[in-house]
Amino acid sequence: MTVGTMLFSRCRLVLLGSHAARYVLDITCGTPGAAPGQAAAPITDRAGVLTTSGYRRLDVTSAQRRYLAALCERILTGIGATPAAYREIAERCGVAPQTVRNSLDALRHKLSAEQGIPGLVHAGAIDGEGPGAVSFLSALAAWAVHSGTINRDDLEDLDR
Repeated sequence: MTVGTMLFSRCRLVLLGSHAARYVLDITCGTPGAAPGQAAAPITDRAGVLTTSGYRRLDVTSAQRRYLAALCERILTGIGATPAAYREIAERCGVAPQTVRNSLDALRHKLSAEQGIPGLVHAGAIDGEGPGAVSFLSALAAWAVHSGTINRDDLEDLDR
């Protein structure tokens, strides 16, 4: 159901089978009533729009949007399945890793407290990347992509 109701005209679905078998499906979704091969009408993501995952695209600061775009870049481009680490985001955006960590941590806590987004904080656990630490970057990246808060258009701003 999720794949069939996506806001995209094309998507890639990777299914993991037994014994590490990978099945890759490239899906092209046509527009209802459109001629075969005709592209789907562009969908504009804007703040407040309800997405298929049930979250609303939220306004975030320009710095947070840039950090989130760097976090999600590999996922949105299909280069990797895991989000970038704080250090990688900092290098991509030309800032200190602690700046990225502070900004994204503040955003995670705000989203959890004000918007009720689950899985972004854990009471009593240490956020981070060290031994025994819990990293919420995967959950934050999943929310950013599924909510439409970060999309391919945001990636273009990383190169400016």
